[in-house]
Amino acid sequence: MRLAKDYKYLGLWLQSNCRYTTHYRQLLVKANRVAYLIRRVITPGNPPRIPIIVALVRAILIPVIAYGIPFLRPNKEQLGQLDTILAKVVRPAMGLPGTAPTLSTLVEVGLPSTIFLRRSALLHLFRRFVKLPSTHPSSQTFRMELRRPRSRTKTFRSLVEELNEVERVSGVTHDAPNLDNMVRHAKAATFAWWKSTGQKRRLQRLLPTLDVDTPPYYYVDDRTTASYRCRLRFNLALLRDSKFKRHLARSPMCRWCPGKMETPRHFLLKCPEFCYERFQLEMELRWSNVDLSLPTILGHLPALPIGLKRDVLRHTGRYISRICRRRRC
Repeated sequence: MRLAKDYKYLGLWLQSNCRYTTHYRQLLVKANRVAYLIRRVITPGNPPRIPIIVALVRAILIPVIAYGIPFLRPNKEQLGQLDTILAKVVRPAMGLPGTAPTLSTLVEVGLPSTIFLRRSALLHLFRRFVKLPSTHPSSQTFRMELRRPRSRTKTFRSLVEELNEVERVSGVTHDAPNLDNMVRHAKAATFAWWKSTGQKRRLQRLLPTLDVDTPPYYYVDDRTTASYRCRLRFNLALLRDSKFKRHLARSPMCRWCPGKMETPRHFLLKCPEFCYERFQLEMELRWSNVDLSLPTILGHLPALPIGLKRDVLRHTGRYISRICRRRRC
């Protein structure tokens, strides 16, 4: 009988040394190819908008990455490479530069990190083993491994406990073993991790909502306005403070306000150069009984009804578009 170093079975590459390097290498090639095909349809200022791109990523790219992922043991670097592939697709549609933080980019559009995508897939696999009849070979092997005190499944037990806690908090269950439930659970776990690590400062301390796949302003703003608003949320607009931090400007001070740093808060709320546009916005928001604040302008409106939220997003979108065109952001 001829021996083979690796063998493909049902889309999963098996190796004679029980490693996964061949499958991971093939996965990178396929994921990069699919990501390239999605990026080809993105053109600046033209359709499709970010909700369509996110839907393509969820429908095409994430299934490619998630297939067979419970049977792999990738390290953090390899999982980070897969996250980078996901972020590379949505950054051009969001109008963000390549330096935008990967995890914050995924959280902003409601995409899960591959770390928690794999953990959620493992939990699905464990639940499926548990629900099998006790006479099934897979169920017997799994239960036998769990009873071993020094087996690798010790980490599996802690993983199940951790994800059950996230399941309890987020309200997402794994009763139906499908990809949508797995992605929803991984998305909730990604958001919880992003929030706990203090990375919400990346988005001006704004907390995206979990009840939608993409922020509401992407459905109301045009591509250019949505790009302006997104760059301001990430503090990656062409303001002097942001450019100074990225070593692209000599000074972070505002050109119209001596001694004041040109931050998003100063640019949107305090700079006297745009007092007329700001006064118009304040009058429009007063009719809606909404206060003028930085979260309101940047599209963080969790407590408003849908109709009022759209009106406020239209008003703030016009304001952002006017001043950013004058400022050339």
